[in-house]
Amino acid sequence: MSEIEIVIARYNEDISWSYRYKEYCVVYNKGRDIIEYPFKEVINLENVGRESHTYLYHIITHWDKLAIKTLFTQGNIFDHVGLNFDLSIFFVEEYDFIIKNGALIKDYDSTTGEILHYGKWEKELEEGKMMKAKKSFVDWCKEVLNISLDNGPIFYGPGATFSVSKRLIYNRPLEFYKYLMSFLENHPNPEEGHYLERTWVYIFCDFNAKILVV
Repeated sequence: MSEIEIVIARYNEDISWSYRYKEYCVVYNKGRDIIEYPFKEVINLENVGRESHTYLYHIITHWDKLAIKTLFTQGNIFDHVGLNFDLSIFFVEEYDFIIKNGALIKDYDSTTGEILHYGKWEKELEEGKMMKAKKSFVDWCKEVLNISLDNGPIFYGPGATFSVSKRLIYNRPLEFYKYLMSFLENHPNPEEGHYLERTWVYIFCDFNAKILVV
């Protein structure tokens, strides 16, 4: 078991930023092969499920050896945190869950309960490049997470860059994470991947969780 780990969900991004943290990095690669890698571990995966699939895969396969605190990030972390951001903030001991750009956001339709996709995501859904979910976001939250949104905002950080303690991960049983994974295994870009991006805090955090927004 490690004190800290950095889980990187890579497609074809340049992840040279992570070399300075190489001894802590577990890279899940869903794109072109990484020819040279100084990392702790590199695991090639089928390109399914977006970063949410990668995060869950790590939790499931490392269940008995999770780090005390794990930072989860997409391949180019600086798309989400800024070039001069100090990653050490994600490992401040007194917080259980540390999230970048966390805010209360309402981006689902009050009538249909569906996510309001914009820009490239809207285009991908229209063109069939995103697999539409069988359930609306609101219904999925209620049935899968037992959350009633009540037409209000949700708290999340766009980009899904966050660290979480092992204690919080273990709030849910292993079978629950496998159940979440089942929504993500059949398409590179399932809409449920976007659902998970919006609900990590609800998946992990209990009433005693100490949360920091950075």
